[in-house]
Amino acid sequence: MYPQCVPSATTLINAPFATSAEGFTYADNAFRGSNQPNFANGVFSAGKLSVNVGGGVFTNVSGGWSKGFTTTSSGPVTVSFKYSITSDLGIDPGEWVEALVKIDGTLYGAGATDYVRRIEGGGNQAEVTFSFTSASLSMGTHTITLGAAMNAATINTEVGSVTFDDVLVTKP
Repeated sequence: MYPQCVPSATTLINAPFATSAEGFTYADNAFRGSNQPNFANGVFSAGKLSVNVGGGVFTNVSGGWSKGFTTTSSGPVTVSFKYSITSDLGIDPGEWVEALVKIDGTLYGAGATDYVRRIEGGGNQAEVTFSFTSASLSMGTHTITLGAAMNAATINTEVGSVTFDDVLVTKP
């Protein structure tokens, strides 16, 4: 008998963020049609990418870190990353902070949602790993965006932050 060959995955992005943002670039208004650039910012610090939202009175603010990757054949990709959320405990009920990920504009979330995690009314989520397999992508260049959104703040001390680490995108 011959041993079975298991095809190996092709690594498209491997970003541990040890010393840099690994080619990811930050932009405001990355999700949910937001238009509040004064209340979001992106920071590379301590080996992680962060998106901070809040610090004013607003509705609908977001920001995200993006990077392109190229596939040489059509099909899905597998994505995994670590994330955590910090949300001010003074955030009102009905106000939330979300961790988000999209590829080419399509949001991917946990279960039936289009977000990775949402914290409403304040609270924290310790660092956990999230992974998913995308819909089939065509051969060519694509963009992944990781970020945060906050739907509203009624006082300027309401803030949230989402951090990302160890981003891995592979193609089977």
